[in-house]
Amino acid sequence: MSVFYSKSNNELIDLSIIIVNWNSWGYLQKCIMSIKENADGLRYEIIVVDNCSSDNSVINIAASFPEVILIKNKKNVGFPAANNQAFTIARGKYFLMLNPDTLIKNNALQQSLHVLKNEDSIGCIGVKTLKGNGEILFSCARSFPSIWSKFWQIFFIDTIFPKWKFLKPSEMGYWDHNNSCDVDLLHGGYMMFPGSIYRKLGGLDEKLPMFYEDVEYCCRIRKAGFRIYYLADVEIVHFVGISRSKAEPKWIVDTAKLYCEGDYLYFLEYGGGSQAALSYVLMILLCFPLRILYSPFIWLGYLIKNRKTKKMALINLQIITSAIWAIRKLQAITRKRLVTEV
Repeated sequence: MSVFYSKSNNELIDLSIIIVNWNSWGYLQKCIMSIKENADGLRYEIIVVDNCSSDNSVINIAASFPEVILIKNKKNVGFPAANNQAFTIARGKYFLMLNPDTLIKNNALQQSLHVLKNEDSIGCIGVKTLKGNGEILFSCARSFPSIWSKFWQIFFIDTIFPKWKFLKPSEMGYWDHNNSCDVDLLHGGYMMFPGSIYRKLGGLDEKLPMFYEDVEYCCRIRKAGFRIYYLADVEIVHFVGISRSKAEPKWIVDTAKLYCEGDYLYFLEYGGGSQAALSYVLMILLCFPLRILYSPFIWLGYLIKNRKTKKMALINLQIITSAIWAIRKLQAITRKRLVTEV
């Protein structure tokens, strides 16, 4: 029998489940119910950080799940900052970052905790993650990105042909994800780690509101000497991109820019340093004309692969936005170098 601890109890417990919500009440309520239905034998708490939702999430959470610890933000502070708010009050020996558009299945929580408790060398664990249509979400366990893999990614080749090992895609679509093993990176939709990791390394990096925090945290955990482990024996479901599809224009209209900035920070901090980061910027800039010419084939690839189209205007907008980002980043790098030389 599980014990759901509310904020009135200060006892140290097994697991703090942290969910950042933004206008996802329809999914969030199902997520919380799936936790309660599949948390047998656990002492746990659920902390929901609401990033100023406008869909009555706060009212509904308080009414439907009064035992949930609720942090109500007056503005959308982003995913990393919201998680960090919860980390500071979490009472669990272990923390779980969980997206609101997920469903916990069977013994995913118990199995994850069992592995962490019995393997001190593991600093973070993720599990097999299925999309709403039952397909595996390959990003649930992935490899470090490289300039080579990013070259193919900016032409969307890795999306159209995810199982081509030659492309060395970070999401490793050529691997069926059916065996448990050490991996480089996990998806932020389900990341469980000891509370001691947070106390040792601190919280998530708040440089960006989204699209980088899980990569950076896994890199930091590995750099501290711990393993990142993928558990294929249990599953969760993740209805990908629900909050992202509703995100504020100032964040999501530039989705391409945020992805680029996240990749740049990865190469700068963990993937080769300033030279690798500069190479990434130059690659995006120099490939811009070819990407524009190539965009009709990208559209055709989506049509053939998915039996549906991705709007040509959206493809070109992503390409143009990333090029503008590269120009501005190159200008910033140049200015910084000039100041340093002076």
